Amino acid sequence: MESEKKKTKTKPPLPLRRLRTVEGVIKDTRVWKVFEHACHLQCEKVEIARLLELKCEDLERACWERYNQCFADVFAYYSEGGKMMLRRYQLDLAKKSASMAIWLGKQWLKQKDHPDDVAEFNGKLGELLDVLKGDNKEIEVKE
Repeated sequence: MESEKKKTKTKPPLPLRRLRTVEGVIKDTRVWKVFEHACHLQCEKVEIARLLELKCEDLERACWERYNQCFADVFAYYSEGGKMMLRRYQLDLAKKSASMAIWLGKQWLKQKDHPDDVAEFNGKLGELLDVLKGDNKEIEVKE
């Protein structure tokens, strides 16, 4: 017996919803709360525009009309809270994970692994200890 294949019709994709007008967005305070929260979550401009049902150009224009600043400046202001929250979570994780603490040190404190510097330091430290023990070696002092 041959199995019969049912032909299924695929539905055409749903049309995009009609985008909002800038004038409607500027007046709606709920939209701006969503905007500020999306910035806090570090969403990108395209994602925020899609969330607010706007074009990117219209989002830029709406920011100028609402905040008298460009999108980048408004985003920088409202995204700071999200960065602080992320840092707090990372620091809590660093208490439990040595690798996270090392990563944070490299990223934020510009710490680096320098095995050559460590070997040189240990060598000079060894010389100093030998002198202190009385092995009669002289240490070369650089000024």
